Amino acid sequence: MKTNLSFKLKSSDGTSCKHILDEMVILQHSTGNYWSLNATAAAILKFCKEPKSESEIMEFVSKEFEVGSRLIKEDVFNYVKMLLDNKLLEKVPLP
Repeated sequence: MKTNLSFKLKSSDGTSCKHILDEMVILQHSTGNYWSLNATAAAILKFCKEPKSESEIMEFVSKEFEVGSRLIKEDVFNYVKMLLDNKLLEKVPLP
């Protein structure tokens, strides 16, 4: 994941979340879409309640799941991209 210093990532407003077993179910109010996230994507979304940089997200996932950051780099990038593409995460410009 390439670090971009011009923005941080934050969980989008306008969603409701519910944990069910090992998954998080999210209702996106603006579209009415429901999402079911696995433990990794749910952890990223929850971690980003406050704006976080890409490197902070990578470090968090590495520690949370006790996996070396090189091994999970592509997976974390894909999760973040999916969350951004579906507007569950949003970019927050830095001041």
